[in-house]
This record gives sequence, structure tokens and C-alpha cells, in this order.
Amino acid sequence: MSPISTDRGYDPDAGVTAARIADQMAYLSGWLPPAPARILDAGCGRGDLARALARAGYTVTAVDVDPVTVGTAVARGAPAIVADLLHYQDDRPFDVVLCVLSLHHMTDLAGAVRRAWSLLRPGGLLVVDEFAWERADPATAGWYHDTAALLAAAGRLAPVPLDPPEAAPLATVEPRDRTAEPGDGTPEPRGGTARTASTTAEPGAAPDGTPYARWVGRHRDVHRLHPGDAVTREIARLFEIREAVRVPYLHRYLADRLGDDADGLAVFTVLRQIERLRVADGGLAAVGLRLLAQARPKGN
Repeated sequence: MSPISTDRGYDPDAGVTAARIADQMAYLSGWLPPAPARILDAGCGRGDLARALARAGYTVTAVDVDPVTVGTAVARGAPAIVADLLHYQDDRPFDVVLCVLSLHHMTDLAGAVRRAWSLLRPGGLLVVDEFAWERADPATAGWYHDTAALLAAAGRLAPVPLDPPEAAPLATVEPRDRTAEPGDGTPEPRGGTARTASTTAEPGAAPDGTPYARWVGRHRDVHRLHPGDAVTREIARLFEIREAVRVPYLHRYLADRLGDDADGLAVFTVLRQIERLRVADGGLAAVGLRLLAQARPKGN
């Protein structure tokens, strides 16, 4: 197995990227209305999923605020434009708004959810594929950091980009109790998640050097990502949540740092299988979250 190259040879039709998109299309096939339904892919990135949906016959509009990634998407045939979901307008309503790993980044989460609701036809669907980072416990954070360190030492993982300067912690987060938590692909109760992270305001707290503390500090204090629970609560204000499913995610988290070649795909495939097994036997928390929600009537 050879070390990764600097550019990692990104290829949307092969390797890790193709495997990720195949996984996403598999679950979407059970949630999306038939083609050629109109889909807004909000936060499309390089446009890989938008391309796959268009190939499947859907009428797709893909938007992202990053002109570089949109340029890549357009060059590869994705129907992408530079736009912000918060301000995007269209002459016709959409059947589906799709948000893949985008809502947790939104500064104005409530505004983004409301805009998605306003862009949908009556009874339209919001499909969300999210990263519920707050659901990780010490064992899960430790597995992620140890696996990343091992792959990096073997030359199979590209360096992570430098984080912005450390911000003041927003709160202390206690590890989640995963006793009897649902495992791989297990539905949550309708209307929201089953558990809420325990948080206590403590502005002066500083994370220690454990993997769990670094995990919390990175996602909550440095990148200031919205927790999955917060995303779910905001969606429930304007949508009826039809399905909420917890899924493994750590293998996807590492995927963009693997090479898009045969060796990268081999590593990705093994990571995915190991994580699925460990989530199923209770050894790891499922930090992926998928939601299918239907827009409430405009008058409500």
C-alpha cells in the first residue's frame, strides 16, 4: 500500500468518493419522491451528490457559498451555483430540500431552516444528513483519534488543515450515557432525538488533553458547530419529523483525507465495516444523524 499523494487524485466517479455517494444514494432511494422531482441541494460542496441525483433523473439545483467548490462542481457537470441558502430565491417551489453536512455550519440555524421551509411546496420534504458530534463519548472520541493517528503514521491520511485560533469554550459537556442507545441505523422516536447532552455554562473552562476533551473543544469551541440535537429541535418547529435515524459517521469523517484510489477505497471499506460492527455491539456511539421531515402547512 503506497503513501497518499499531495493532491490525493480526487475522482468523483471512483474510489472513496464513489463509495460515499453510493451509500448516500442507497438511503435516499427510500426517502425521496420519484424522479423528476425538484431537489435543492443546499451546501452541495463539490457537487458529487448533485451529479448522482441528476443522473438518476431528478431536477437538481445545487447551491454553495464557496465559489471554489462550486467551480469544481460545475467543471464536473453538476448543476451548481454560488448562493447562500439563507438568501436563495427561486420562481418555483421545490419538492425536496436536501442538506448534507451543512446545517451544523450555519451561523443562523433558525433562519436556514425557515428558508428551507419557505422554498418547499406544501407538504414538501426536508432531508438532512448530519454530524451529531455531541453524541460521542470518550470511547468514541478515543477510537477516532487513535485511528487517525495510526493511518497518518502509515502515510494513508492527509494532514488536517490548521484550525482557527482557539475560542473560549461555550460550555462543559458531560460524556453521553450510551446504555441501551440505538445502534447502526436504528430509528429515533419521531419528533426528535431520544437524549439530550448535559451542558453546564462555564465560560472559564479549558479542555484538557484527552481525546474526548479535544473532540469537544474542536467541534464546539473552535468550529462552533451546532449539535445534532439543536438541529433536530429547530427543524421540529416547522416540520413534522417522519424519520430520525442514527448511523455510523466516523469513517466518513476520515474519508476526505484518504486517497481517491484503490488503496484509499480499501481503507475506507474496512473502516466502515469496523465502525458499523462497533456501533452495533455498543462499543462506539453512532454520531451520524439522518432526518426525513415534512413541511408543516404555511398557515401554522
